[in-house]
Amino acid sequence: MLRTHEAGSLRKSHAGQVVTLAGWVSRRRDHGGVAFIDLRDASGSVQVVIRDEKVAGSLRAEWCLLITG
Repeated sequence: MLRTHEAGSLRKSHAGQVVTLAGWVSRRRDHGGVAFIDLRDASGSVQVVIRDEKVAGSLRAEWCLLITG
């Protein structure tokens, strides 16, 4: 599967659409049951919300991810 958008190309008009992003984890912040990931690619960065604690807890900085949501 390939990405459908670059992080820097996402706009408010994309809200409600399913997109696929690929990039590197810049930062992870855990907030009890939900985690926020800053996903970075060559075009910019985007904040991703992950509600699966097992997945979020295993992510590390600079890991490559392909995310659909």
